[in-house]
Amino acid sequence: MLKRTANENAHIKFENVTSLIVANDGFSRKIFIITIIVILKQYTQYLRIMNNW
Repeated sequence: MLKRTANENAHIKFENVTSLIVANDGFSRKIFIITIIVILKQYTQYLRIMNNW
């Protein structure tokens, strides 16, 4: 048995996830939109904190 490093395992999982997302286009679009919404929320919170200084 070959022992894989955690980094290699993470990379393999990432490739599996990306191939799944590419295979299911509607699903990937949902994830893309959710990711943008989360980033925007975090950015607005960051701006609020900066304005309070």
